[in-house]
Formats: sequence, C-alpha cells, structure tokens
Amino acid sequence: GEGGWAQVELSMLVLYANCLKELKRKEDYVRVVLKLLSRAAMAEQERLLQKSTLKLGGYKASAQEELVPTNSYLPELLAITKSLPHELQVPLESFFGFVEVDGTPRYHPEMDSFGLQLRLQYLLTDDLNIEKAKVRIATVSGDTNRDLWLETDSPITFKEGLVRLSVQSNVITSRFH
Repeated sequence: GEGGWAQVELSMLVLYANCLKELKRKEDYVRVVLKLLSRAAMAEQERLLQKSTLKLGGYKASAQEELVPTNSYLPELLAITKSLPHELQVPLESFFGFVEVDGTPRYHPEMDSFGLQLRLQYLLTDDLNIEKAKVRIATVSGDTNRDLWLETDSPITFKEGLVRLSVQSNVITSRFH
C-alpha cells in the first residue's frame, strides 16, 4: 500500500479476510479486517485531501469511485471482538482523519465539572455505535497522577463525515494547570 498500490492491497485484504472467515480463524480475521478498514480510511482521507487541494487550486474535483467496498465489515468485526478473550486497542488515527477540540472548556459550576466538545472526521462508511467514549488529558511532564479523564454521558453513533463528541469530567481538580 505504501508503494502506490493501495487499491490492490485493499482487494487482497478483502480476499484474505474472506478466506479467514471461511476458515473460522477469528483472531486472524479481526487483525486483517482492522488493517483493511484502516487502509480504507487512509484511502478516504487521501481522497478528501486531493479533493480539497483540487478545489483550492480552482479546479473542480472529480468524484473518485471506491473500487473496493469495505462496508459491512464493521458490524461483524464488533460482534467477533466481543467473543475474544482479550481486549483490542486500535489507535484513533486508524478511522479518523483529524481530532480537534472545538472551542474552549465549558465549566458547569453547579455540578463542579467541565466539558469539552471535540470535532472528528470519521472516515468509514459503516456507522459506528459507541457505548462510551473517554478522553484523557495528560500533563506535558508525564506525571500520571495529574491525568484527567472525561467521558460521554450517553451512547453516540458516528456516521461518515464530521462528527461532534461531547465529554464531561466528574470533578474539577485544582492541581491541573
């Protein structure tokens, strides 16, 4: 994929994933589908970047058709991972083009807490249902005793494109500057 063969790599990953599914090799299937979805998200991010670059240059961007369909993998992937004996961690960058804080923290004095709103570019075509999202705010010095955790207060569904996510802290701490 790194050598300009992204569509060929995606096609091969689809074939490999289908073979692993038929062979009932769940852990290998999960690993390959995660790579497939990550590569598809990377291709979508590149397509969006080219589209915006072409628009900025005064040219009309042509819509590039997705050659390898990757929808319908996510629901099955999530179902299989629930049955695995261990937890999987996937970097946020695998499925999101950018993550940024939208505005400033919003303080809630009556609740002794604060909240942040994040903007994310979700790159997959399948909707992603999230039961709970957590955000960690860490100090630059690396002192883990000063980390703050914020989380969503309800489930959220990510749909392809720009998504907003609100997270709240439980308590404000004066030690965090």
